[in-house]
Amino acid sequence: MRRMKLTIAYDGTDFCGWQIQPKGRTVEGVLNEAIFNVFGQRSPVMGASRTDAGVHALGNVAVFDLEGQIPAEKVAFALNRKLPDDIEIVKSEEVAADFHPRYRRTRKTYEYVIYNDRFRNPIRSRYTSYFYVPLDETLMREGAKYLLGRHDFASFCSARSQAKSTIRTIESIDLTRSGKEITIRISGDGFLYNMVRMIAGVLMRVGVGYYPPSEVAEILAKEQRGYARPTAPASGLTLMSVEYLEDRCAWAKSASEIAYHDREWCVPTRDDRKLFELLILEGQQAGLSWRTILDKRENMRRAFSGFDPVRIAEYGEADIERLMKNPGIIRNRRKLEALIGNAKAFLAVQKEFGSFGDYIWGFTNGLSIDGHRKSDEEVPASTALSDEISADLKKRGFRFVGTTICYSYAQAIGLVNDHTVDCFRYGEVKQHWKR
Repeated sequence: MRRMKLTIAYDGTDFCGWQIQPKGRTVEGVLNEAIFNVFGQRSPVMGASRTDAGVHALGNVAVFDLEGQIPAEKVAFALNRKLPDDIEIVKSEEVAADFHPRYRRTRKTYEYVIYNDRFRNPIRSRYTSYFYVPLDETLMREGAKYLLGRHDFASFCSARSQAKSTIRTIESIDLTRSGKEITIRISGDGFLYNMVRMIAGVLMRVGVGYYPPSEVAEILAKEQRGYARPTAPASGLTLMSVEYLEDRCAWAKSASEIAYHDREWCVPTRDDRKLFELLILEGQQAGLSWRTILDKRENMRRAFSGFDPVRIAEYGEADIERLMKNPGIIRNRRKLEALIGNAKAFLAVQKEFGSFGDYIWGFTNGLSIDGHRKSDEEVPASTALSDEISADLKKRGFRFVGTTICYSYAQAIGLVNDHTVDCFRYGEVKQHWKR
């Protein structure tokens, strides 16, 4: 199964929004039907932005899981043959299996276009909001400045919104006039239900002099859902782009660290072979850098029988001597002796609990814990959880399992998520959390 990322453009006029509804034509529904017609499988899309009825897009993003070997770039062409004229896939590409279009950090850019003239322009009416009273764009720009930065945008959020947090960041908001059209271009880390349309409605009131520019700050300060008025028509709004930001945790610097950080770190796993491998790697790390371990990981995989605990448990003195001559691994006799002992202890845990996964996840009742770290400095070296795991492993005969090693192991296997909140993986790994 491969995950496909689609960049989608559509004219939203004749859609009842993105999300599937009991009645009405939706972008999500049309895409799902096209996927079934082309590939013969029911694989629902997940969208980055659930645009409202009448809202357009030039760069919305969605993913779906696909079986088969069709080249990723050909998926767009195949789907477009089955899509109606008001929707087009402009790009298709393969992404990581846990890529999620909403949980990952993004920068979204919208444009709201106002047709400002005495008479309507029927050719532009599907893609603009008609406003016949002359607008002063200078006043509108002054009012828009109050929205820049990180604020509680509850006042610019529909009362029907189910968003738990109304804190958002607007990175830029530009207002330009070209002939009879005024364009408000706004970029930020996310937008609440009807937020851009409510901003446009308030700025139009500023533009006609109904509000002074400073009233925008007063409305923002109310922090009361649905307070901003009016909500401008959907026809003027277009989602221009969804950009995925790749700010990483500060510790991931080398190529091997970045690959491990982006694909494995803090992702929950219950696979016993993977759990054993990571336990061995953490033990081998003692006194060394994690970069050293990652750089030698494949050498250790070959030397340690593919991290198979059954085979390693049968190693003897001759095997230790063989390994001590291998320059591609950590040549430490105590660690190699612990490797064999830990394999035996691992097999004993499997026999007692049915799997090592059931044993280790029992420490958190099967749940992943969100560290919610704002910086690497907030990540602890050990916790009460790692103390408990360490003590129990030692009791069962494991070695090189001190509390610091056990906390690093808890991160590695996803018992805890310690991606910093500004890391692009924080949101993606979140889909695995339970608390």
